[in-house]
Amino acid sequence: MEKGLSVRRVVTAIFVLGVAACSSSGDTNRGAGDTNDSARTAALTADSVSRAAAAARTIAAGTAIEATIQEPVSSRSNRAGQAVKAIVSRNVLDAGGAVAIPGGAPIVLTIATLRAARGANAADGSIALTMTSVMVRDTSYAPTTHVSAVAHTLAPIAGAGGDRDVVVAPGTPITITLTQPFKMATK
Repeated sequence: MEKGLSVRRVVTAIFVLGVAACSSSGDTNRGAGDTNDSARTAALTADSVSRAAAAARTIAAGTAIEATIQEPVSSRSNRAGQAVKAIVSRNVLDAGGAVAIPGGAPIVLTIATLRAARGANAADGSIALTMTSVMVRDTSYAPTTHVSAVAHTLAPIAGAGGDRDVVVAPGTPITITLTQPFKMATK
């Protein structure tokens, strides 16, 4: 359980129970059933307040999402527009310090550009990815992001006049940065 959320629940429950106890202490005509009902109502109210506070999480703009590409990408076999799978490498926290995106959450990236290095003298080919979605607790989200430059190698392409293939290996780390605050519902 998230530390900040559990502390809020305890404080809220204590407050609500205290209010319920104070309001029932002045009424001597109440029976034992009424007191139990008050305590039950207070506990339900505390839980509702706690759930409402956690109903939405906001991750600040500028927050980095560290991720790892899960499949090979090559300028010989992949094209712009194709999807690439990745996973979140470590927990991403919301503005309150609670885990908003857990490590291991699946990410779908899209290849924006992918070109081999043209000729033996070309310094580099090009690859750029965009983030399409991240899956958190069975819900898909599409935050506004920027994906950092993707580390890759160049491999000779046989019979291509010195052109070199842009290759991204599985396990390649990437950084995805939120460019706008990102609000997500919690369950």
